[in-house]
Amino acid sequence: MTVEALPYWLVNLPREEWPEACPEYLVNVDPRDREILGTHDADYHTQTWEEVVELASMDPVNHLVVYRFKLGIRVTYPSRDQPP
Repeated sequence: MTVEALPYWLVNLPREEWPEACPEYLVNVDPRDREILGTHDADYHTQTWEEVVELASMDPVNHLVVYRFKLGIRVTYPSRDQPP
């Protein structure tokens, strides 16, 4: 399997940590979250404050970047009662 062909739940995981199947908590994530989870760490661009202010003034909240690991915590522990 090539890097480009990896399912979203395997991207950025070392091969020795690959699960046999998609973890249950990632099966039903929405398409935007799949895109975030499937983005290689090297492809992220940290938005500057100026970029965030400009995007917020245009109201395209979907353009604000969520880091993959933070999304993973939110998906894994959706309740505030569960520790990350």
